[in-house]
Amino acid sequence: MHVFEVVSSFDVSVMAHMGMGFSFADPVNIYLMAKSFPDMRIAIAHAGENFSTQQALYFVQAFDTIYLEPSSSDIKSIMLLLGGSSARCA
Repeated sequence: MHVFEVVSSFDVSVMAHMGMGFSFADPVNIYLMAKSFPDMRIAIAHAGENFSTQQALYFVQAFDTIYLEPSSSDIKSIMLLLGGSSARCA
């Protein structure tokens, strides 16, 4: 978490990868980051990369500082993002 301590002191946004293939991309890590640094703006890359879109939507609804970046999302995920949520896209 040291990196996020430094970043939060500069008042800049962070883009976090979320999806399969990397342990740091586990949705739980983004949740912990948002809880630990409530003023830091976080953009979730790929809006959860189709595998974690539901979690990404939950985070957007739970935290005012989380945004979604939708590149690489399939049409089903885009429709979900545009449908029943107040998703903020970065």
